[in-house]
Amino acid sequence: MPVERILIWGKTYPELSKKYGEVVCTAGCREDGTPIRLYPVPLRYLPAFGKYSLYNWIEVNVERNTTDVRPESYKVVGMPRVVGEMDSKQNWAARRELLFKNPAWHYPCAVDLRAAQQAAKTSLGVIKVGQVERIWVVERPADELRKHRALMQALKSRLKLFDEPQMRDLDPQEFKVHLQWRCAHPDCPGGHTAGIMDWGLAQLGRKKGREAAVSRMRELSDLTKHDLHLLMGNFAKHQGNFGIIGMWYPQTAEYLASKASPKRKPRPAQQLGLDL
Repeated sequence: MPVERILIWGKTYPELSKKYGEVVCTAGCREDGTPIRLYPVPLRYLPAFGKYSLYNWIEVNVERNTTDVRPESYKVVGMPRVVGEMDSKQNWAARRELLFKNPAWHYPCAVDLRAAQQAAKTSLGVIKVGQVERIWVVERPADELRKHRALMQALKSRLKLFDEPQMRDLDPQEFKVHLQWRCAHPDCPGGHTAGIMDWGLAQLGRKKGREAAVSRMRELSDLTKHDLHLLMGNFAKHQGNFGIIGMWYPQTAEYLASKASPKRKPRPAQQLGLDL
């Protein structure tokens, strides 16, 4: 079984699973730029050498997930190992080179991504944002929060019964920031919507509240400053629906140029000499 070298560009907030305990959906690129989904990954329970962050390189054995028809989906076999990191120097230059290396999974519009999903079961894609139309919060239904807490207790009891390591508490994601946008392609009809599943934004909301998460998304949605692309992934049970599992947001060339331009210092006011 070959070892894959993968650059991580997306990971979702952890969810509970009756079968796997706690899992994170992870997405990345191989060295040739092709996308790959890794599931399930118990990220918080991995040893230190395997706990990856965004834009870490990992090496891991994977095999095709035969229970998942999505072509990008693979199962992790054994333990991933972090072997490097791709930095953000020169406005994400190295990251850009890899993420945009293979244009096959970059789409002009979300309409095209959904068409690819229907035609070929495509489940990962990159979309460039042309206009952010709306940002808002959707509360998680109360019955889902109750189910989360009940499953948390059931999983803890099961592990205790079999003398396995104790599960850590996992706060449910009580809300999710949603985005409505128009793609950058001129023929985009606009009105596309999706929930943002990114772990970092969810953690910010969990720790500092809804307004902090919305404020951060507003900041990234300022297209005069950020070259915003959405890294989209669909759901195993509802494959026609896509969520935002990662975001690409280096600064725009225009904004960098404006920051680099020397600012003129105001000239001192000239005093008039009056001979009285």
